[in-house]
Amino acid sequence: MQPKSLFVFFLKSYVKCSIHVALAVLCLALLSAHFFELTLPYSLLIFIFSVSLLGYNSIKYGLLPKHRQGALFWRLLLALNGSALVAAGLSFCSLSFPQQGLSFFTGLLVLFYGKTFPFQQTHLRTQSGLKLYWVACCWVFMAVGLPYLEGSSIASWALILWSLQIGLFVVVATLPFELRDMHQDPQSLQTWPQKWGVKATKKRGYILLGMAVCLLPFTPHLSGPFLGSIVLTQGILLFLLWQSHPNRSFYYAAFWVEALPLFWWGSLQLFLYLAF
Repeated sequence: MQPKSLFVFFLKSYVKCSIHVALAVLCLALLSAHFFELTLPYSLLIFIFSVSLLGYNSIKYGLLPKHRQGALFWRLLLALNGSALVAAGLSFCSLSFPQQGLSFFTGLLVLFYGKTFPFQQTHLRTQSGLKLYWVACCWVFMAVGLPYLEGSSIASWALILWSLQIGLFVVVATLPFELRDMHQDPQSLQTWPQKWGVKATKKRGYILLGMAVCLLPFTPHLSGPFLGSIVLTQGILLFLLWQSHPNRSFYYAAFWVEALPLFWWGSLQLFLYLAF
């Protein structure tokens, strides 16, 4: 295999095997840990990454992926899923009882969101208007709820404000995917672009980002570097949403938009370093 072909294969595998999105969930969890003034144990980080990878792969390919993506990709997918399953199982044992309960509940939401089980006659992903909010709730449970249950003493109102901040970010970051897929998604889904059109969907995204910015003055525990990383990331998200349209390539949303949590966490580390 030529070097260029090898790079393309690994890039496609990195995105389509859900490694990229699992890292995104993990980075949001690390941002939540910074907000809660916690240091998360490696076992929890491994668990969040592993179950995120398994959850997205189960939605896209089912619990037992069929040999339909190419032999090499199929083997890689099975190996990743198997490794993630073992890692998730082992790390699950080290979680606290409340964390285990939230993880189990979130896992059920993910599994029934896609048509994962043979006995399912339907799945929640096809329910009109539900997809966007379902995704946001699952991300908030994993990236905010699990870190918070590690032992944060933060006030409940601060937890609610941070959950809203992450929830609004996830909803707006999902819109470029909805715009990309608006002609491929079944009309029964009634996604925002299908229901309101491209321009109205973008306007709603801008309003939600504006709401997130308005919440910042009321959100505690935001140092200068943290606030700077939030505003910078939201500004880039605004630009990416503005540039989104149904004819964008698969990787515009799947790689660049999905990379925003990684950029957010990286910019925070840079700003903290510069401030120090």
